[in-house]
Formats: sequence, C-alpha cells, structure tokens
Amino acid sequence: MEIQPKKLVVRLLEAAAMFALAMFLIKMGVCYLMSVKWALIVLAVLAAGGVVGFRLWKHKSQQRW
Repeated sequence: MEIQPKKLVVRLLEAAAMFALAMFLIKMGVCYLMSVKWALIVLAVLAAGGVVGFRLWKHKSQQRW
C-alpha cells in the first residue's frame, strides 16, 4: 500500500467542500445570534452598567482624606 499524493482536482474539490461547509456553519451561527439579539443586548447593557457601577464605587471608596 503506497501512499500517493492527491491529484490537483481532488484537492480543489476538498477545499471547495470545506469552504462551503464553513460558510454554511457561519451563516447558521449568524442566524442564531440574530434570533437572540435582544437577549444579548440586554446582557451587554447589564454587564456594562455593572462594570461602570463597580468602577465608580471602587473610585469613591478609595478616596479617603
């Protein structure tokens, strides 16, 4: 059993199939993220508010005269 290099056509078809699969999976991922868009926006706003609130609290609590 000798291992022979693949032909150029076979390599091109494999690359095209992998590219098509990758594009399909990316499209599915984007569609999923668009369907949960509002939940992600709410979580991002809450996280940003929490970070800003924590930084303000930390800044105020460390200023002792």
